[in-house]
Amino acid sequence: MPAQEPPEQAGEDTPLIRDDVNPTMATPLPARQLCGLMPLLIAESVMSTSIMPYINQLVSDLPVTGGDKIKVGYYAGFIISLYFFGEAFTVLQWNRLSDSIGRKPVLLSGTLGLMIATILFGLSQTFWSLALSRFLAGALNGNIGVVKTMLGEMTDDTNIARVFSLIPLTWATGIIIGSSAGGFLSRPHDRWPQLFSDPFWVQHPYFLPCAATSVYAMASLVFASVFLKEVDTMTFDMSNLVTFADENGIPEQDQEGPPRPSWSSSLLTKPVVLIVSIYAAHAYLEISNTALVAVVYTTPIRFGGLGLDPARMGTCLAAFGIITGFLPFLVFDRIVRVLGRRRALLAFMSCLIPAFLLFPINGTRAQHVGV
Repeated sequence: MPAQEPPEQAGEDTPLIRDDVNPTMATPLPARQLCGLMPLLIAESVMSTSIMPYINQLVSDLPVTGGDKIKVGYYAGFIISLYFFGEAFTVLQWNRLSDSIGRKPVLLSGTLGLMIATILFGLSQTFWSLALSRFLAGALNGNIGVVKTMLGEMTDDTNIARVFSLIPLTWATGIIIGSSAGGFLSRPHDRWPQLFSDPFWVQHPYFLPCAATSVYAMASLVFASVFLKEVDTMTFDMSNLVTFADENGIPEQDQEGPPRPSWSSSLLTKPVVLIVSIYAAHAYLEISNTALVAVVYTTPIRFGGLGLDPARMGTCLAAFGIITGFLPFLVFDRIVRVLGRRRALLAFMSCLIPAFLLFPINGTRAQHVGV
């Protein structure tokens, strides 16, 4: 494999999103690496979305709401957000650690941590134990950043759109699996009293979906340990970014080349700040949409929701996963080629506008038809 050229340093005049890519000679996709990475990405999606069908019912069963159904959305949203807060709190540290010890150990340990935290979530019986386990699920798992880093390292401008179109596909696959497990396996004592007659299932009515998704996470961990191959990282760890100074305070020059870039010169540039800001805005809107789905779909109709039970909620989320996963996989690369990356980004983000507008319309419509 020929040595890669060093990445061009981003500057003020570097275009934010390039549209000058010739797609006619695409580099073949690294199939073996993708087979190792995608199950880990699916596992994260499974674990992060499996609680959505039953989170409102779980919170309403706790004494924290005092029987007030209006407060359920607040506490459920708080638990949902803790996962992403924990992930944001530690993701940079996980990525820096992957620069030092390699991508594969961090990915495997992150999946293991996510699995353990999910088991603890299923065993929790108080609001604060649920909140802590959910925070740990995000804090112990920095896989999303490391996975995207590896995808960037194994692609080039000719095939990066094709590879990154797999992300919504795998994420949607996880939504289908996680939502189905969360919706149909919650409260097994009520659904299958003869099979789950032990008092444990009465005391822990949501442990079964947590256990089922953890089994999948373990299977993906084993699969990745076999197929995923460690690659030579493009070292950007802290030791490479620090410039040493002599006693006069003047940075020493590297005898083998020019001094390494500092954090400010490599990250705090206009293109990087803009693209990170756009990504942050998109993540905010996407997570808000996911949280609203969980709240609106399960809130009673008299309060403006749809009043769906966990099983029907799981079915709706599974259908959502099919549409949002397979449709981008089929058309994303073509849309990028036709519109270019800038216009495609604007078009995709604009689709969130009608999505948010439909929430109050759904609630109003349900009140009229009596869904």
